Amino acid sequence: MFCRNSCISRPLLWRALALAIAQIVLALIIATSADIARADDIITGDWHGQVQSPAGPLMVIVTLEHAETGALEADFQVPSQAPGVHIATEAVEFDGKTLSFRVPRAAATYSGTWMPEVRRFEGTFSQDMDMQLNLAPGLPPAAPPIKGLDGRWAGTLERNGTPLRLTLNVRTSDAGTVATLDSPDMGATGLPVSELSREKGTVRFVVPVASVAYTATLNREGNEMCGVWVRPGSPDADVCLRLEPNGDGEPAARNRPQEPGDDVPYGRREVFFANHRADGIELAGTLTIPEGRGPFPAAILISGSGPQDRDETFMGHKPFLVLADHLTRNGIAVLRYDDRGFGDSGGDHWAATTADFATDAAAAVEWLVQQPEIRSDAIGLIGHSEGGLVAPITAGGDADVAWVVLLAAPGVNMLELIASQTEAMALTRGVSEAELAQVMPINRQLWRTVAETADLDHARARLDAMLTPEALKILGASPDRKALIIESSLRPWLRYLLRFDPAPYLHRLDVPVLAINGSLDVQVPSAENLAAIRSALAELPDATVTELPGLNHLFQTAKTGALGEYRDLEETMAPLALNTISEWILKR
Repeated sequence: MFCRNSCISRPLLWRALALAIAQIVLALIIATSADIARADDIITGDWHGQVQSPAGPLMVIVTLEHAETGALEADFQVPSQAPGVHIATEAVEFDGKTLSFRVPRAAATYSGTWMPEVRRFEGTFSQDMDMQLNLAPGLPPAAPPIKGLDGRWAGTLERNGTPLRLTLNVRTSDAGTVATLDSPDMGATGLPVSELSREKGTVRFVVPVASVAYTATLNREGNEMCGVWVRPGSPDADVCLRLEPNGDGEPAARNRPQEPGDDVPYGRREVFFANHRADGIELAGTLTIPEGRGPFPAAILISGSGPQDRDETFMGHKPFLVLADHLTRNGIAVLRYDDRGFGDSGGDHWAATTADFATDAAAAVEWLVQQPEIRSDAIGLIGHSEGGLVAPITAGGDADVAWVVLLAAPGVNMLELIASQTEAMALTRGVSEAELAQVMPINRQLWRTVAETADLDHARARLDAMLTPEALKILGASPDRKALIIESSLRPWLRYLLRFDPAPYLHRLDVPVLAINGSLDVQVPSAENLAAIRSALAELPDATVTELPGLNHLFQTAKTGALGEYRDLEETMAPLALNTISEWILKR
């Protein structure tokens, strides 16, 4: 949702890095060595290499084959995360020396150069940041098989009186035994586990992304391990992990009763439209059209931060699918689309800023105006979280936008929001006030430096000087993560966002606006942001600003608003929120 890359914040480190890890997928084609004259002589078969990711090295396997057309096809596997899952690439190019491709489902790209002296490709996998990936021929050595650990091991870590659930997923295949860790209350899934071992009754493993080491004793029955959870800067904790009955290492399927099936009382069609302000990149989406005679009013859905598909899939939910279904059943057509560089949409997601995403939304308006089923004078924007920044930017410069709905949208300047967001989310994860008092001054100094230092090299040098060994220890980061923190903090998206103030764009709006937020939102805290939006819209004749009680950032009915609840709740979007949105639109 919001704050997709606050890697310099320990509370947000889990989500930002989990998002990058959970979504790392790649595939590629491989060319022969440079001493072979013909560029179309291609090496097929298996290749392997390690992505130097924020979680540490991730082994990947790439298998290349020729399609019937003669073109190369490739699939990719990450044995430690999803054994047996194959993912293809698009836009694969090879000029005899340089290999490049795009991975739509990961908003990622790869470029590598063939090095004949070592017979491998050496290159960079780019997804949120640049990561080294060299590929050598053949399959990687199998991980050592470990007997008696396969399955899902669940337990709870107590942190300052707050329970944080943990799940260790262990699987053994032909590639050996691999493991991942889930921490749903931290918003993290699929964290790679390394150094897993079992020596008689002692089990050990390491979680590199969290700088965690765990050593435990396995009971005689082999269904419980109890030991010490060690993380620098935090007290050692006693944690027991118990093997779930019939656990196979895969997360259980969740019930999502609000998601529509194939039998719906309205039309659906896949659509494509071009953003001519961004070199004509093509965006892919779904248009749902109510039953009956049109033309119909229409809504364009704009997602929150991070690469999002058209359903805004997050934590096992599809909020935009449910919202589109509700609106279309109530007579409002809906266009929702994959973010640029993600899903079936073109472009480079990680090189874009919030302003660039506004041009994508403007392209959606331009396309929708031309559709015969749509009332060109009744097209509005619905932006969620960061999408609530994109919508006012777009509407302020587009006369075809008739109304705007802001869902959990930021109202304060972004330096303030990221600080309040970090603190609110940290408290739900068991971080004490004393810990926050140590961490937040460093975080604020880093954010101010990124925002205020225009020259990139100067900003990099200032961050390098700030992140002393003592500061890294307070942030809970190991010294080898210093460069990662610096580079992720200097991404164009974050540099733009940290300078952003929503107020001027809200002041420019001259169309009806609905702004709603849940009282339990810890990502965009409701009280301060709605107050700022209300103030910015004070002179707008038709502005409705409302807090919805008991709802979280996804507008689910919640108890605490913590991220850990998102996946557990069956409800994807509360009827209170759905009806508030549809009734407000239809009245206009």
